[in-house]
Amino acid sequence: RRPGPPTHAARREVKTSSEELASFATTLWDAMKDKGNATMPMTDAGYLKLYQLSRPRLDYDYDVIMLDEAQDASPVMWSVVKNQDACGKILVGDPNQEIYGFAG
Repeated sequence: RRPGPPTHAARREVKTSSEELASFATTLWDAMKDKGNATMPMTDAGYLKLYQLSRPRLDYDYDVIMLDEAQDASPVMWSVVKNQDACGKILVGDPNQEIYGFAG
């Protein structure tokens, strides 16, 4: 027989301060950036964030940047594109076809 969900009495509310969350996030990010740490590998989104933080200058090499499916671009991807000041930008998207909205 499978055990049921915990009863109300068995549930424990965990309260975490914003300082504790920030500390945990910093520790996690540092572990992900550590190439020698196999227990917490870098994610695709993490690599994209590192790229954004490097402040890439695509506009020095390209006249135009085209972003298809722009409605699904993450805030990090949008930041990379919008910060290219010396080139044109073409964004193509349809908000009615937003399939990755859950990813933030």
